[in-house]
Amino acid sequence: RVNVICDPIEPTDGLQDAYHVNVHVIVWQGTNVLRAPASAVFRYQNEWAVFAVKNGRALREIVQIGHRGASYWQVTAGLNAADRVIVHPGADIDNGARVKESRSQQTTEQ
Repeated sequence: RVNVICDPIEPTDGLQDAYHVNVHVIVWQGTNVLRAPASAVFRYQNEWAVFAVKNGRALREIVQIGHRGASYWQVTAGLNAADRVIVHPGADIDNGARVKESRSQQTTEQ
């Protein structure tokens, strides 16, 4: 927890000293940002990587990471907006492994 001093944009009747409020602080935002689930990104030989699904196979792709959030990370290089990635890749997934895609969740977003 940290103390945050805020100055409301609009006057708020009834808000007094020592009130408890919940706030969401945006530390970074961008437009046209390619992002991947944080759970899809892993370390591989001192670099960041993901398993992208291409032609029914898991292919390890080295990616460049920009800003990192709790749920999604910005991908600045190594993926395209149309690429699908494996979230929570298990130890049994290796480069070139055959995989079956699930279309129920979009895994990279722009």
